[in-house]
Amino acid sequence: MTNRQRRPSAATPMSTWRLLVLLVGCGDVGGDTAGREVEGTASDTGGSGGPTSAASFGDPSDSSGTATTAATDDGAGVDTGVATDDTGDAPPARDAYRWYPALDKASIPFHAGAGPWGEARPIQEAAEPVVADEVTVASCDEFIAEMLLGAREITIGADIDCNGAVVDGNVSDVDVVIPPGTILRSFVLGSYLAGHTTSRLRFRGPTVGQHSGGQLHHVMWLAAPFDTIFDGIDCTGPGVIDGAQQAAILYNGPAGERTAITNVRGAAGSYFFIGTISDLVVTGSSFSSSIEPRGDSGQEGWVFRVIGAPGPTGNVFYDNDLRGTRYHKLRFHPSGTTGYAWVSDNNLVDMNEARILTVSQRLVSDPKGYYAGFWVERNEVWTDTNDPVHAGPDFSSDSAAYVRFEANVLHSDELTSDESLGIQDGSEAEPESPPGYPNVAIPDEQQDWSRAGNQFGAMQPAPAWRASTPGDPTQIVWDLGD
Repeated sequence: MTNRQRRPSAATPMSTWRLLVLLVGCGDVGGDTAGREVEGTASDTGGSGGPTSAASFGDPSDSSGTATTAATDDGAGVDTGVATDDTGDAPPARDAYRWYPALDKASIPFHAGAGPWGEARPIQEAAEPVVADEVTVASCDEFIAEMLLGAREITIGADIDCNGAVVDGNVSDVDVVIPPGTILRSFVLGSYLAGHTTSRLRFRGPTVGQHSGGQLHHVMWLAAPFDTIFDGIDCTGPGVIDGAQQAAILYNGPAGERTAITNVRGAAGSYFFIGTISDLVVTGSSFSSSIEPRGDSGQEGWVFRVIGAPGPTGNVFYDNDLRGTRYHKLRFHPSGTTGYAWVSDNNLVDMNEARILTVSQRLVSDPKGYYAGFWVERNEVWTDTNDPVHAGPDFSSDSAAYVRFEANVLHSDELTSDESLGIQDGSEAEPESPPGYPNVAIPDEQQDWSRAGNQFGAMQPAPAWRASTPGDPTQIVWDLGD
């Protein structure tokens, strides 16, 4: 039986308040609460136990050079509302990404403005669902029916295995809450032939912005996905089902736009994600792909294989831990010549096959194009080669015009110098085109590349999982398939 509750209308007094605390120059004031939504009851707005006042974050008269709470005026007695430091200068502007405030969008070159790479392309943030009803479901039939109705928050009230059932229609404004210890398994969204779409669809744990939920297993989109969010859950995928490789998240329909993956712990027997998407932003998450051996799970084992959607795009990977045993951790295939990708402050680990990252249009199945700008900055890499079937170490960019591989730290006996980081720079041969499928050449005047500030050292054991992520995905218990 479906449990239903009407959400309060805007005119109904709410029992909760939400406050986004932006901490600028205030030091460490509570770890994970910094920059996140803080929730409490309406009665918490005063007295002990309520939100901390601005004044308690520091003394406005402090002359240490940190930002104070005192606002300046514009010289005409008008309060500008901008805090200053003791020099009178405003602190650097910060543009927090909505779904992971630790990401300052102002640090992303193509978001911040135009440059040698081309025009500015502000990050497009996935929109959250707008819901009116709250329901709890305990069967696949109930789940599919509520998805098709839309405009609702659906709580998964028991383990549900849809066994490949199809949500046969458009899905709009649905917020799926998966409580801890609960599994939602194996379904297909929409039909390619029917032209279905999903819009403003989120899968999350009970607490937005934290890893707090259960498990979402093996979901395939045949609909075009628009504004999709995965937040604070475990996402898992099998290796092989009925002889075919599978993924945890598979966008297998028309190109989509705006996907956010944040605070997720992901594991897959084969590859974790493959899809045609623009504006994919992945933050604060940990992934382990290709867990099954080659013989059990076929050849491919990417963590992410991102196939470019036509038109401008800005893909971001920030503050993640990505690991696997074969194929690239990140593999990009641009479509057209107006896209960007920024890969910064991640751990990239493969102790079996030193294939870490690439941008390519080499294969017949690849879209033809190149990124206008591609940044790989401040990542730390651990990699070695032990698999005799490997195709060779790879940390490269064949298909990007403006390229910055800078300030990365590599622990490897395979990737040992800047020259081992492959960048197509015009002095090298063009990437080989498949017969009958010519690659798009990068004009000489657009080629601009740098491999500055990278550090290289001998191979070291794999590190502990990145502390800012949900941790080791191999600890999840899930169905690997055949």
